[in-house]
Amino acid sequence: MTSVNVGLEVLRDSEEKRVRLKDKDVGLISNCTGVTTDFERSDQFFVRSEANLKAVFMPEHGFFCAGKPGGPINDSLKGPVDVPLISLYGDKRQPPKDILEDLDVLVYDIQDLGVRCYTYIHTMANCMKVARETGTEFLILDRPPPLSGRKFEGRPIDDNLSSFIGGYGLPMVYGLTPGELGKYLSAEFSLGPPPSVIRMEGWRRELWYDETGLPWVSPSPGIPTPETALLYPATVLLEGTNVSEGRGTNKPFKLFGAPWVTEKVEEELMNHLPVSDRGACKLRECRYKPRFSKYSGELCHGYEIYVTDRLEFSPFRFGITLVKVVHDLYPEDFTWCNSSLNKEKNHFDRLAGTKEFRNLIEKRRDPEEIVRLAEEGIGKFEDSVSEFFLYE
Repeated sequence: MTSVNVGLEVLRDSEEKRVRLKDKDVGLISNCTGVTTDFERSDQFFVRSEANLKAVFMPEHGFFCAGKPGGPINDSLKGPVDVPLISLYGDKRQPPKDILEDLDVLVYDIQDLGVRCYTYIHTMANCMKVARETGTEFLILDRPPPLSGRKFEGRPIDDNLSSFIGGYGLPMVYGLTPGELGKYLSAEFSLGPPPSVIRMEGWRRELWYDETGLPWVSPSPGIPTPETALLYPATVLLEGTNVSEGRGTNKPFKLFGAPWVTEKVEEELMNHLPVSDRGACKLRECRYKPRFSKYSGELCHGYEIYVTDRLEFSPFRFGITLVKVVHDLYPEDFTWCNSSLNKEKNHFDRLAGTKEFRNLIEKRRDPEEIVRLAEEGIGKFEDSVSEFFLYE
């Protein structure tokens, strides 16, 4: 197995890189995923370093990645290392200017999913904007995208659907490290000067997370394993419907179903999927009862997804086809569900990246047409961002 050193470890082990932060006033954007292979957190490292850690900024789910999805996170005057914890997922979504004006460097160290609708990257983008306005250096401690740097999935999002779960012309799976994404955002959306990046050592684009030798720390309650990270871009689309995506069980995003689903789904789904996807996954019929979220306390009939060939499996294509199949099979039961956080735009549209998917599904168009839309623009995006690659 390859041994990868993330940016935090490279910084920790290099006196040359550490000296750049000596006596600097530092703010840190991080959570429980900002760790070394021996589980030293980035906030702990900065406290014992020669930098002056002034504040830690928290994304969605809070510092210990335990908050419920979409739930507001509160500030705390004293965090685990005796500096203030400032929430960026509550009544504010970006750091206050008056705090950043007193900082020399703002550091980002979070293990992300490499998925457009996962909110941590939008926290990073907002922080880059404020750092630009205050003249604060922005430094990214790089980490790998769990699905490798070769996987690009799902049509890039329409500009008019930009929100905190999608924007910046990103496809659903965008194949970039945080450092590469930061450089892309800086160059293409004028979010300030290019961020400084402490690069990883030993990482290559083809590596999946379980090939890096790095420990998996769940970035949120809904992503307990790297396998879940692969299925998330598929079944997260169900959040825009009344079909359960498995939240409230011990296998979120790996299970899907509803009290009104029957055995028809597996056969229909396999008939509708492209041939490559049919051989890359299997479904196991099951029953489950969510403890919370959709259908809490109700018995759901559904399926567990098993990916048998992750190189061939296309999560977004699988997810959008699944929505079509359930919509067509259960027209009397299936509904679209809007988020309580933003009712002005259809929640499924914001997740899928364009309203065209919903339009095609409602018109019962051929699944091949939906698959073509799902693949539209992916090659062009990959070509356009290759100039920001930091790794081969």
